[in-house]
Amino acid sequence: MGKLYTFQMLEKAINDGNLEKFLLEVIDNTDMTKHKNEHQYYLGKNPTLEKLNNKLELSSTASGTSQTIALDPVTKIPNNFFQIIVKHIVSRMWKNGVTVNNDDEELDLPELFGKNYKKQLRKAASYSAQNGVSYVFYNRSELQVFKRTEYIPLPDARDNSHKAGIRFWTLEGHDETTIQLYEIDGWTEWVRDDSKGGLTVVQEKRAYTRLTPEGGEMFVALTPIVDGEPYKHFPIVPYYTNEEKQSELTPPIEARIDISAIKETFYMDEAIRMKFFMWTFVGFGGDVEKMIAMRKTMVAIGMISAPGVNNVEDVGIDGKALDIPYESHESTQARIEDEIYREAMLNIPTRGATKTAYEIRMGMIKEDSKMEGVESEAVDAVSRILEVAGIDYTDVIFKQATSSDDESTVRQLAQGVPDLPFEYQVKLNPAIPQEMEDAIIAAYNEMMIGMNVLLPPDDENDPLEGEE
Repeated sequence: MGKLYTFQMLEKAINDGNLEKFLLEVIDNTDMTKHKNEHQYYLGKNPTLEKLNNKLELSSTASGTSQTIALDPVTKIPNNFFQIIVKHIVSRMWKNGVTVNNDDEELDLPELFGKNYKKQLRKAASYSAQNGVSYVFYNRSELQVFKRTEYIPLPDARDNSHKAGIRFWTLEGHDETTIQLYEIDGWTEWVRDDSKGGLTVVQEKRAYTRLTPEGGEMFVALTPIVDGEPYKHFPIVPYYTNEEKQSELTPPIEARIDISAIKETFYMDEAIRMKFFMWTFVGFGGDVEKMIAMRKTMVAIGMISAPGVNNVEDVGIDGKALDIPYESHESTQARIEDEIYREAMLNIPTRGATKTAYEIRMGMIKEDSKMEGVESEAVDAVSRILEVAGIDYTDVIFKQATSSDDESTVRQLAQGVPDLPFEYQVKLNPAIPQEMEDAIIAAYNEMMIGMNVLLPPDDENDPLEGEE
């Protein structure tokens, strides 16, 4: 673990006149490799696969000797399992958005945080799931999101509260690095030119701002500068996905993603290199040159001609088809994929998987348990943003998307009692929680509409109504 830089170190550097030196030290000594790798996994790239040594050393315990085998795959095949995990979490959490109430009044979030507030918060949730945390900056009555790889918090050494932070980035193909220091009373921007060295101020310290209802700009800070009320808190809020404040790419998940990618790579490499149709040559006495000549002649004229072979009537070839073990490979890959999502506590269907109602329900229980923690962190982040903005509120409410495998459940029920209206098949099935019933019925109706099937009215011949 690298050195931890704190708010008190920043204060000392300012007092000693060493601020720019301190900024460069923090940036140069903060290792972002782990977080950059997590983002690479999200993009469908695999750092472990890319670094894989193309040589495999096999040792014999009996003889004490070892042999090195060259492994040079034609191409490397990563996977996007981690992206699926992240998007599933974000979709469940943010698909239906967030509602903020102040007593009986619902607040207008687009007006308070800008029209793109939902997109920014979804982005914050995605970055947080990838790296363990992202940072939401409230300024000019809008939200901006910082990645973990571009922002270094400077916590208070006494209470670990967020007091300041350094943001930095370099555009691809450029030597200049932009550096921004966020303090309690405003932010300052520098440019670092690696070809020249040192820092150049391009934006003197500027107070954080908030737009007034009339559309004008009101300067505010934690310590009042001019007209207006100050922010109550530092305006950059951490957004976490889980209580552990860690990436969703846990060591067990990362290891299984690596194994799956390596196995898929060498399986497909074997498929590319392997000759699926082999020829057996008869009557050539092991003369390779004559066999090659006959093969070329056969391809060219479509018949067997064996130049230089005396007893041609005794010469022949026999074709044999070869198969690589497809079923066992698919079975192993399906198991690894299932283990990845099980470790993530998510109810995501895997390749060729057919689940019973009980398995679906158990998967949903695990996922719902996980999402309770995700929701708790999201509520905390939104609440802190509201407090920064000085907005009064009483409730922050998320209506999560359902975790049910609606399509699978629909197909399973459709094989039940065909004479009973589907709605009642759902309501009478003990494996389906009451809160899922409407979603499953809606999925069924959507599927029927897509098939141009006319649904009979459910109120006719109601089997649940008794005769009077």
